[in-house]
Amino acid sequence: MRIFDINAWLGHYPWRPLRHNTAPTLLQLMDKVGIGQAVVSSIEAVFFTNPQTANEQLYHEALPYAERLLPFATINPTYAGWEHDLAVCHEQWHMGGLRAFPVHHGYALGDKACSALLAAAHERKLPVAFCARLVDRRQHHWLDSTADLDQTLLASTIASHPDNQFMVLNSLAPAGTWEALAGQQVLFDISRMTALDIALTPTSFNIPSLIRLLGIKQIAFGSGIPFSVPDAALVKLNILKLDEPARSAIAGDNAAHMLGL
Repeated sequence: MRIFDINAWLGHYPWRPLRHNTAPTLLQLMDKVGIGQAVVSSIEAVFFTNPQTANEQLYHEALPYAERLLPFATINPTYAGWEHDLAVCHEQWHMGGLRAFPVHHGYALGDKACSALLAAAHERKLPVAFCARLVDRRQHHWLDSTADLDQTLLASTIASHPDNQFMVLNSLAPAGTWEALAGQQVLFDISRMTALDIALTPTSFNIPSLIRLLGIKQIAFGSGIPFSVPDAALVKLNILKLDEPARSAIAGDNAAHMLGL
């Protein structure tokens, strides 16, 4: 069974040290646990004034491992010249998508900057990944004032762009938040969801509820490496009550289909 991780990262985090955050050490961990390929983005790009510096570093680091690491650019649509940066990431560095961070980069979902970014991604046929949070807010550094991304607003933003492709990483919202997105080109990674349907309502925050609402084709494997260990996501994948085709779809087939791999 092919496992494709849509939620992995390279680089350094300002608030604490990380392990397995370089391409060689990430691949060592992936080999150890059986993850074949991963989408990676630069952690520094979230925090740099100019994300392109970190995108370039990501490109060079991932290039020797192109068969296994697929880089996604981090683009800030409020930074001057972002359209040129996106063109370089896509046309010269052949990055397979982009990740957007409205909270960190100071723009709102649905405003002109966000709409321009989504329009550019649609024109280039690039999936856009939104990260609900990087780390658990209960563990945040006191100087880290960023809040979690408003997932209700994210759901409405995605719904208003039905021709775009999206990934939602580290989702924390109840499954019902995303009900209107059934059938859209959206993948939700399992990194933060529970694998057991133990809550009191059918729209609770767990993978079985999301599968019932959206179907198997919109769920994908994601671990959050190096912010999280991959074992938790792998256990969730293994204990889900699914047949092998459905398990394979979540493990890697859905991501590969969206990315054209």
